[in-house]
Amino acid sequence: MKELKLSLDVGGINIGEEDKKKNPSEIVTTVIKNVCLTWAQSKRGMAGEDRKLYYKMCDVFDVAVKEKADSVSLDDNVIGFIRKAFREATLVPDVLLRKIEDLVDAIKDR
Repeated sequence: MKELKLSLDVGGINIGEEDKKKNPSEIVTTVIKNVCLTWAQSKRGMAGEDRKLYYKMCDVFDVAVKEKADSVSLDDNVIGFIRKAFREATLVPDVLLRKIEDLVDAIKDR
C-alpha cells in the first residue's frame, strides 16, 4: 500500500467559483479520475484489468471525499495504473494539473 496525499493549496490557481467551494480532496480525486478517463479514451477504452483498477480507485476516492481525508492508501497496482495514465495521456498543461502531477510524483516507492 502506498499513500497519495490529497491536500492541495488552491491559492494562486485560476479555478471557478464553484470549484473554490469544494474540498481539496474532491478536486484532486476528480482530476485524477479525469486523467485516467482521458487516457482510456485515447486507447478506445480500458481492458478488464484496467477497468477493475479504475473502479477500485474510484471506490477509495469516493470514501476519501466523503470523509474529507487528507490522504488515501492505495494498492501498488492502483498507483501504477494512475502513474501510467498520467505518463501516457495527452494532456494540456495547466497549473492545477501540475500540482496534482506533483502529488502523484511524490508517492514514495518502497
